[in-house]
Amino acid sequence: PYREDMIYISVYRHPIDVHFSLLKHIANMKYDFLDFVAPPEPGAAFARFLESPSTDTGTDDLTLASLLVHYRSFAKWAHLPNVYIFHYADLTRDLTGHIRAYARAIGVPVTDELVDGIAKAASFGSMKQTTRDNTTPATQSAFHEEHKFFDSASSQKWKGRLSDTEVAAYSARISELASAEEIAFLENGHGAG
Repeated sequence: PYREDMIYISVYRHPIDVHFSLLKHIANMKYDFLDFVAPPEPGAAFARFLESPSTDTGTDDLTLASLLVHYRSFAKWAHLPNVYIFHYADLTRDLTGHIRAYARAIGVPVTDELVDGIAKAASFGSMKQTTRDNTTPATQSAFHEEHKFFDSASSQKWKGRLSDTEVAAYSARISELASAEEIAFLENGHGAG
């Protein structure tokens, strides 16, 4: 539901990066309730991601189609003053600029020192170290190894892992589901493609 007194922030990433990141999280999880996303047969998880529709369960489908449903649910309201859409690629290109943008979005004034401190704390190395230093008992964690939640800060690690046929299938499917403008944003953010 939409409320004028709320602030809505949504962050996106290249759809294939989302899929591969999710597979790593599932492999590290102690619970099997998401195992349906990662069938063990070679290529089955990616085929499911591409081909399965979005259903009444919405974004819980964890498919390309459901990712588009989620994106559109925010994008259609992006003209409103309390709805903000960001992209991981833009954050990696200009973290401090986007920290300032987040601060403006939530109405919090920031100094250069605070922005620099947040940028340092939000760096991949710092976040990964924080999970290593976490004193939460392992029995209270959803993950076998919490530090693996932050596996890597890179994008497009799927290059070389997908066949040319799978990449072509992705291109065909996303072109079927989304406009060129939507694809450009979901794959690259606001930066050059």
